[in-house]
Amino acid sequence: MAEDLAAAEAPVIREATAPFNREDADFVITTVDSVQFRVFRSILTLASEHFESMFALPKPQKHAHIRDSPPVSNAPVSPAEDHVPVSESDMVPVHKDDASPEPEERPVPENGVSVSEDSETMDTFLRVCYPHTAAQIEVGSLSHLHKVLAAGQKYISPPVVDAMRRTLVQPRFLDNDPLHVFAVACALDLEEEAKEAAKTAVSKGRVPVKEDVPCPEMDTVSAGAYHRLIRLQQASGFVHQQRIDFSGIEPICRGPPQYVDQETVETPAASSFTSGDTVLRTSDTIAIDYTVHLQVIQLASPRMLQIIARDQPQREPGTAELPVYIMRERSAIVGPLLRFCYPGKHPRFTDSPDLFLEVLAALKKYELNDAADEAVQAYWMSFAEKDPFRFFFHAVALRLADEVRSCARLIAESPSGKNVHSLYVPEMESAGSLAYRRLLSYVGKHRNAATQHLQFTRERPCHDDQCACRTRCPTGISTHVPSSDFRSVFQKIKDMLDKRPCGKVFTGDMSLVGLVMDGMHAQSTLAQVSSPGGYGGGQWGIHGSQTLGMNYNGQYPAATQTPPLFFCSMSDRLEWASGLLQSYADAVDRVISQVELDLSGIPL
Repeated sequence: MAEDLAAAEAPVIREATAPFNREDADFVITTVDSVQFRVFRSILTLASEHFESMFALPKPQKHAHIRDSPPVSNAPVSPAEDHVPVSESDMVPVHKDDASPEPEERPVPENGVSVSEDSETMDTFLRVCYPHTAAQIEVGSLSHLHKVLAAGQKYISPPVVDAMRRTLVQPRFLDNDPLHVFAVACALDLEEEAKEAAKTAVSKGRVPVKEDVPCPEMDTVSAGAYHRLIRLQQASGFVHQQRIDFSGIEPICRGPPQYVDQETVETPAASSFTSGDTVLRTSDTIAIDYTVHLQVIQLASPRMLQIIARDQPQREPGTAELPVYIMRERSAIVGPLLRFCYPGKHPRFTDSPDLFLEVLAALKKYELNDAADEAVQAYWMSFAEKDPFRFFFHAVALRLADEVRSCARLIAESPSGKNVHSLYVPEMESAGSLAYRRLLSYVGKHRNAATQHLQFTRERPCHDDQCACRTRCPTGISTHVPSSDFRSVFQKIKDMLDKRPCGKVFTGDMSLVGLVMDGMHAQSTLAQVSSPGGYGGGQWGIHGSQTLGMNYNGQYPAATQTPPLFFCSMSDRLEWASGLLQSYADAVDRVISQVELDLSGIPL
């Protein structure tokens, strides 16, 4: 019964079509969808440096599986690395005791390998390699072209790479879908093709003007590449292609390598970890050993040693025959990380934002979740307030949804939010563009909400129908068509909101309170400023540069005009003026609180 079930679940092997089904072929490639391609080693040797190196290796004990290169887009924030094609070291024997997940087992002849590409991709790849079948190649879609070109880079096959690069910029693809061509070129680090696609997209007006408009082609592009595409559009506008200038924007695929500051922090030295039953060795040029207690580490994170073994499966003999685990982190990270595992005083990061982010990433990587939460609670906001744009991308990479939202609001409410499209940090090179585009959309909506026309109410200073506050202190206020006496103060507030769109930016501003009071007393005249209940300079002296007795237009009213007669006290009117600003600020905060950052589709 079990044998029948296993047979039913076994993949059905299919033969590829001619010319990859010859019985006299001396090598077999099995694809992920269980199609076998029978090929000649001599042809693969000439067409692919990777296969040439592989054939020169000693024959593995079991069939081999060629691993994929790690994905580039949506990777955690880390120093940018130069693109390195897959080499012969990526072809490794598959053993049952490997720490890394084993690929799905597929029956493979003794003289063959299994690959992660599907049969459609491998068919096109091999037809380019075979001289007499190159003319039969048909690339019907950019998605298929992307897979074949990626395989060409992976297996270091110049004929495949060259053929697919020429096809990528053919008019049928470039003119009809330049953004998709741009995405493919950026994903594979093809600078010249990316520039051609960017020029076409800008000249044809294909770059999304509104960031909240769905653009699936851009989802695989890094935030850094998308930022440069926006800069190119802003610098060029919707102009003819020949006028588009890349000065200051190149290279467009990826920015400069990210520099990691080698900060130090108050942490215990390796000498504090000299007793135990397991050794953790750092990645420093001169490696440092930390001797730890296995049980303590496993209590802090049951998965930590398993993750270390997955990253670096081999174990080296250590002092007194203790097992040694090789860590990818340097000692400046391992020290604080271990201190979080042990009870007692935890490390401090008061002036070390870079080190804090590296240690936090290690805590998340090794699933020390309680320690990570503690570190976020203690330090995140103090650092993020100083550099919210950078911390936004770290929050996305570390999958901290609440911190992503808080950083987005800090950006929107900061003076730099007005020019958010021009902001850049190196972390954008290892972050996907989807989160970045959602941030741009959120900041724009947030700022528009804060400066929109609002309506709110405010009670009069008193309820005496004979008091001038009945007409001078409106209970219903509109910022769209305000009373001429309050137009100047509302305009000043809107100017302040344009710089920092949040209610707190103008609450408690006494110069604004003075402008409100000037509006309330706009009918006073120089001859009547000292009349009972009137607005006299001796009673109020913070009304700014406006001259006593002048109305909004800066003209003196007629001498026979009756001044407003207030029966409520000056303190009541001052409280009303302050309250008016607070009501306006509350209305602003209400509308911006309704603007939400869309995080759908972003892995958090």
